[in-house]
Amino acid sequence: MSVYAYMSIYDALTKLLGAYLIQITTFDRVISYSVLITVFTITSILIYNIYCRKKFDECSFTFGFDKSIFKDMLSFSGWNTIGCLAATGQSIGVNLVINFFCGTVVNGARGIAYQASSWVTRFVDNFQVALNPQIVKYYAAGDIKSMANLAINGAQFSSYLLLFLGIPLFIDIEWVIGLWLGERPEYVPIFLRIVLIESLFKAIGNPTVTSMHATGQMKWLNITVGSILLLILPISIILFKVGCPVEVVVAANVIPWIVVIPVRLLLLNHYCEFPAWKFIQTAMLKTVFLALIMFAVPFALSKSLSSTGLIHFIEIGACSAITSAVVICFLGLSKSQRKDLVEKVKKSLSK
Repeated sequence: MSVYAYMSIYDALTKLLGAYLIQITTFDRVISYSVLITVFTITSILIYNIYCRKKFDECSFTFGFDKSIFKDMLSFSGWNTIGCLAATGQSIGVNLVINFFCGTVVNGARGIAYQASSWVTRFVDNFQVALNPQIVKYYAAGDIKSMANLAINGAQFSSYLLLFLGIPLFIDIEWVIGLWLGERPEYVPIFLRIVLIESLFKAIGNPTVTSMHATGQMKWLNITVGSILLLILPISIILFKVGCPVEVVVAANVIPWIVVIPVRLLLLNHYCEFPAWKFIQTAMLKTVFLALIMFAVPFALSKSLSSTGLIHFIEIGACSAITSAVVICFLGLSKSQRKDLVEKVKKSLSK
């Protein structure tokens, strides 16, 4: 995992370097930015490639052709590509719809919201990187119970991490946007709040995606999930046609990411007897209930405070951190998880 950490630092530094270089270049900045990002991406791929070739004997290139393996790989990658295209089409399609009905300013506000949400979701994504190989490993070993437990725990902990970091941002979003951009563009605060809610359900659902990938059964997964995601495009157009405000249309885009979770769970239950209802109870319903509690206390405090700016944000952040820690520890974790946590803390303190 240290390699992922170092490469994350490398990616961040190259982006910073790119931002600096486009400020001093005399060429077209858009073209320069595109070229730099391409170069940085290629170098990142090469670093991973060289590292794996040096560290792992199985990472070597040889000519060969196995018809059965090729068929399985083509089926997996083909259906997965369709699913990725559906997700991309949903995102870009909604941008086009919003741009058509509302113009580039509103569309730009949505882009800013997604950019800002990446501050929080990046931590969750890196956490889930560590989960994915273990989920696949358990399925390959035929240990469905351990795979399911890891997927459920991973969904819980991912959502807890997102809530821990995201609630202060959600409450005091106007100040953060003003600090970041120097102004508060219209629609950005409400869009960002909606995107953070969407990110929560994506974080809950990601372990189910990995579990489905582990089974290798990609056809119906991508047909059903892809159809649900693309269905939001005609729905968005209809909402605009009947006069709904853009906030409602953007909020409607959260619904498909909620619906696809039980769809994946039903498929998982069909293919490997995955405990779908346990996941819904523990990872979805329980998380939403705890999220409301974790949000309610700092939100109520924010309404009673007279402070503003940085002081207000620090006070809300401290209240949110304490509330989240207490709720997660006593309501979010099971007895065994709480016991393991206490033992790890004691072990760390003893060192």
